[in-house]
Amino acid sequence: MDYINYVKQYPLQGLTGLYGGVQGSLMAATGDAGVNFGDRAIYYCGQVPSGAVNTIDYFTISSTGNASDFGNANRAVSRTKGGGDLTRGLRGGGNPYASEIEYITYASTGNGTDFGDLTYDRDYVTSGGNGTRQLFIGGANPSEVDTIDYLTIQTTGNATDFGDDSIANRSAGGAGNSTRVLRMGGYASGGSDLNTIVYYTAMSPSNATNFGNLTGQASYTGSSYNETRAMRHGGYSPSRTNIIDYVDFMTTGNATDQGDLLSVWRYSSGASNGPRAVNIGGDNGQGGPGYYNDTIQYWSMDSTGQAQDFGDLVNYGRNGGAGMSGNA
Repeated sequence: MDYINYVKQYPLQGLTGLYGGVQGSLMAATGDAGVNFGDRAIYYCGQVPSGAVNTIDYFTISSTGNASDFGNANRAVSRTKGGGDLTRGLRGGGNPYASEIEYITYASTGNGTDFGDLTYDRDYVTSGGNGTRQLFIGGANPSEVDTIDYLTIQTTGNATDFGDDSIANRSAGGAGNSTRVLRMGGYASGGSDLNTIVYYTAMSPSNATNFGNLTGQASYTGSSYNETRAMRHGGYSPSRTNIIDYVDFMTTGNATDQGDLLSVWRYSSGASNGPRAVNIGGDNGQGGPGYYNDTIQYWSMDSTGQAQDFGDLVNYGRNGGAGMSGNA
């Protein structure tokens, strides 16, 4: 495949819907969704028709509306991913081929700060973490790799080798809870889209372990997660798809259909505050020149249903950026 250039008041939606049930009550009471996600979403860098940008956007997941400007990254980059803990968000790798990792503090708008470097330059990385460690999985330079790097989120410095994925791949969906990190789908060396899901125990460096399969093959996907559930949003196989599917982190097996995005979508990113997931930016074939879309969409993580419109990114549509969330 050739490379493509490339976050009101919340309503009550029933006992198991958005902000309903025990999980919703705890979220509303504490403001903390988990160890590695919160209510402030970040969309870090990305691609517009003229090339990569250094823009950082933010918004509040539990409300709806347009994103606001957060600051600027140290370098314009796309095809990057990231994550973090409740206070610090970070992104790594990207295109032009990059090894740098940088971070922001969710509660303080401003520019990115240098963190360190991956073990080598690559783009199209996948990322997930457990709130202490962040893993960067696979990627390409220019061919796909099976490398997994990790770092400690609150300690700046270079990444360390974690192990190997089950296959060289790029552009999968990444997710993590307090115990496990998942890689969902992706594009494999040799030219095939994957439906495989693998997992790692975040605090025990090792190679990938089989988890199950997505409902279909998918690369260039968005993803989101809370402590219980990991989701894949859209993707490409061999055309754009609108599928949202999910797995439960601690129960291996195949994914279940959750609902659909607003339309077919790829090259997006995602975030969650626990009860609510968002899909950010991407390419639905109907955006600006080169299919760069500014749409943010949302849905409930704990009940099946369709995505709804949330608002728009700042200034312009883009894809290939890194989504993450933490506490404001």
